[in-house]
Amino acid sequence: MRYALYYAPEHDDPLWQAGTRWLGRDPETGFDLEPPAVPDIATRTTAARRYGFHATLKAPFAIGTDEAALIVAVAELAARLRPFTLPRLAVTRLDGFIALCAIEESPALRCLAARCVIGLDRHRAGMRPEDRLKRIEGLDPRGIDYFDRYGYPHVMERFRFHLTLSDRGAPEAMFRAACDYFAASLGLTREVRALALFREDAPGADFRLIARVPMGGMTAH
Repeated sequence: MRYALYYAPEHDDPLWQAGTRWLGRDPETGFDLEPPAVPDIATRTTAARRYGFHATLKAPFAIGTDEAALIVAVAELAARLRPFTLPRLAVTRLDGFIALCAIEESPALRCLAARCVIGLDRHRAGMRPEDRLKRIEGLDPRGIDYFDRYGYPHVMERFRFHLTLSDRGAPEAMFRAACDYFAASLGLTREVRALALFREDAPGADFRLIARVPMGGMTAH
């Protein structure tokens, strides 16, 4: 069983509705959704659909404690955070994927991700040496150091906030379709107001949103 801490738009945010429909699955309700009429969208979003519409704050990890303790830790962390305005997003190409990325640097986002990575790491289980060797292949020394410390190489100054919309190698036509499809929802101002805890119940299973934890003592809704 693995867990991950993500940013997920509020359930009544048009961006959440657009993103979950684009991927064909709502990870909060567990319902499959009819995606927009974009050629090959189902086959081009297979992995992205399994992980759910999200932006990673702490990447998926095997748990070394238990779920109850993890939820308490997430709540304690969230209580010390304050909501902030999310930078504007745009449809971009990112390492061969289509993704929604922040169009300007955000110290608040970078700080949030770092606090999630460090603050919850005591709940991450260790990794077998043979698995570690597979995961660090191709990483540079800094990436290996971050992987060994936090179980993921793209953290701290290497963190880049993004919500993945495709698997690798999506065609230009799909990129243009995403630009048109998300245009209306991307024009809205939104806040980061909660942490979203996702769980993978078995290897290869869909990640499910099991808790939205409000930041700064805000009331869940």
